[in-house]
Amino acid sequence: SIPFHTQVPVVVGTFTFTITDNSENSATATEIMDYIVDVPRNMIPAQNAFVNTATPTFSWDEVANATSYQLEVYDMNNISIWNRNNITTNTITYNDDLTGTTLVEGRMYRWQLQAYSNDGRGWQEWLTFVYSSDGNSPVAANPSVQYRHWGRDQEYDRYGLHLRLNVLDPQGLGNIASVIVNAPGGAVYTLYDDGQHGDNASNDGYYGYDLWDLTEEPLTGEYVFTVTDAEANTAVASAVLDRNRTPMNTS
Repeated sequence: SIPFHTQVPVVVGTFTFTITDNSENSATATEIMDYIVDVPRNMIPAQNAFVNTATPTFSWDEVANATSYQLEVYDMNNISIWNRNNITTNTITYNDDLTGTTLVEGRMYRWQLQAYSNDGRGWQEWLTFVYSSDGNSPVAANPSVQYRHWGRDQEYDRYGLHLRLNVLDPQGLGNIASVIVNAPGGAVYTLYDDGQHGDNASNDGYYGYDLWDLTEEPLTGEYVFTVTDAEANTAVASAVLDRNRTPMNTS
């Protein structure tokens, strides 16, 4: 069998299907695959792009032998906000059929394009873009603060604090100077995008920081995330850690 995800190109030509029963009687059938559908290329908006209109134009290079395209747009909570099928051109305006959700200023979104043909389909991995009319300032989105609680009953309790934020900048991620979090009680934490602080891959705009083995519960309340770029432009977002506590795991 051929795995769904493979780096080995599939060979075009005639595929022969053979069925054999327990008595070794057999039957065959054939199907011809003439071509491999290419990945859509030169997609706009590109990864981490800024768009300054709530109705951006999506475009891409035509895919050889494609008969139609499907375009999907999701918000960063993985909720579909627009799904357009049976596209027969290589450009389309967001929400042209009025079935989508209006884009919100300062928010990030993801989009994907699939090219369909009689023999199969090809698609581009998800691309992130942000809608912002400000061409100078960074954008901070999806702030998250979570705590962890573990221990051994009658012996000890330990706590952790996980901080996360999506960041983009019109001049590129290299223009970000700092990302900090002001916590209740006055503590200040620095978030990183280096692939070493619970932040996924390095330089992907997903900033994070994990604190482990705290001996006291993290303070509840509002955690304020501040992004500052090289020109001292800022973006602020916040998340609240409330008192809905997760039961302690004991061992």
